[in-house]
Amino acid sequence: MTWQLIEPFLVALAIGLLLGLERERSHTRKLPAGSRSFALLSLAGAVAASFGPWAIAVVSLGVGALVALAYFRTSKEDPGTTTATAALVAYLLGALAYSRPALAVALAVVVASLLVSKARIHRFARDIITEVELEDAIKFLVIAFVILPLLPDRGLGPYGVLNPEKVWLLVVLLTGIGWVGYIGVRALGPERGLLITGVAGGFVSASATTASMG
Repeated sequence: MTWQLIEPFLVALAIGLLLGLERERSHTRKLPAGSRSFALLSLAGAVAASFGPWAIAVVSLGVGALVALAYFRTSKEDPGTTTATAALVAYLLGALAYSRPALAVALAVVVASLLVSKARIHRFARDIITEVELEDAIKFLVIAFVILPLLPDRGLGPYGVLNPEKVWLLVVLLTGIGWVGYIGVRALGPERGLLITGVAGGFVSASATTASMG
């Protein structure tokens, strides 16, 4: 038995334990699934993936039914659906770990970070972001993910010097860095907010960051 053969299953177990331990640590009440259940669900995903896509689909139905049954048994004590959803995600990440373990681990860390940051996310949504700022964020998503993909990526005008996609991409960068900077200042204060914005924006575009912050 080689390391390459058992690695996906060990990664799947580690992902399940990571998510399960976070769920148990963040709750004092009875949960529909604990750390052992999460580990087994993730391992089941890896085992199903070893048989093929059809097995993933079939086992997904069984996992969904088990999670739903467990949720309904504990919904009076904990009406939230985060744990049940995280259990399904653990199964899917286990299936992904069979073919792409590095990506599965990265996504598991992101999921765990979201679960750990529950209080911070609620505070951000309720106390920091206002209705006007939410509308601005939606407008930014429209110009970044609706308008930008529709623009042609070719030179227009005299001598083809104007590329609509490149010009609009600059607008998106300037708008996004400015909005992130504003939210960073609101959430972290003037000093840390601008510092983090400058560092993060510099990885995207130093020129756009300088222009936006200037």
